[in-house]
Amino acid sequence: MNTLFLSSLIFLFLILILFCVVTIVSYNAMSPMVTPNDHMRNGGHRAALLQDIRPKLLARDDISEVEFKTFDNLKLNGLFIKRKNAKGNLLLCHGIHSIKEFMYMFIDILMDYNVLMFDFRAHGKSEGNLITVGFNESRDVISAAKYLKELTKDDENKTLPLVATGFSMGGSSVLRAVEQDPTICDAIIADSAFRSLTEVVYDSFHIRAKGLPRFPFFYVIKWVFYFVSKINLDLVAPIKSVKKINKPILFIHSVDDHVVSNKNSVSMFEVSVHNKSRLWIGPSCQHARLHNNYFDAYKNKVINFLKDALS
Repeated sequence: MNTLFLSSLIFLFLILILFCVVTIVSYNAMSPMVTPNDHMRNGGHRAALLQDIRPKLLARDDISEVEFKTFDNLKLNGLFIKRKNAKGNLLLCHGIHSIKEFMYMFIDILMDYNVLMFDFRAHGKSEGNLITVGFNESRDVISAAKYLKELTKDDENKTLPLVATGFSMGGSSVLRAVEQDPTICDAIIADSAFRSLTEVVYDSFHIRAKGLPRFPFFYVIKWVFYFVSKINLDLVAPIKSVKKINKPILFIHSVDDHVVSNKNSVSMFEVSVHNKSRLWIGPSCQHARLHNNYFDAYKNKVINFLKDALS
């Protein structure tokens, strides 16, 4: 009996060790995705780029720094550009571990639009300690869109057409936001957006933990993600949102995006219900960098889409 008891105890101990190892490996694979990344403090190329861009942006005479609150009372930081005789509003939503300033090139694509670019929660100068990769960020988009409309109302309380534009996580967050509140915008530009957070997390795990099997690690990652953020990965599925959005959407993706495959945009375009939705698979470039690398072609695609979408 003592031998059997000892064997059972050893077996349970080994199971516990295995569980701990799997949990630690899974958490380490998942944590970089949900942990804030402060570009100003971490140094490197992006910090140097930010130090160069931000002073130039703030030197403009048409820009001001703004703050607004989220549904859960976090302060989000933004930059607002007020254009004379603007014919529309442009909301810019960055990707994961990015910041508003890195969208600086986009503000010159639509020169006759007011622009609000902001930092999502747990990014840049905004409050928050947890990135939820599109779940709560979709609510940030709603808050930002409503704030932009309030900023630009005329004396008769009328608002301009609003174009919500997002890159990667920002694009997916916009799609979820418009499903939740269709009144926030009149057209959408989703650049390099993902269709399913579950797929993104699995792909990230596959890259970060080469050689490890899907079972049990990926399922533990989903459990850890829920434990940390109280969010079910499967609920963040922008492709399901697209099926319910009756707004024109321009899906943009590079032909060989190695972070989020262009199949994501293709499949979402295929289920889009609006007859003015469009898809552009652009030339080869890094993830969500088409507007940087192919500015003129990108600008033409956006302007032509909006001419049709807002007519």
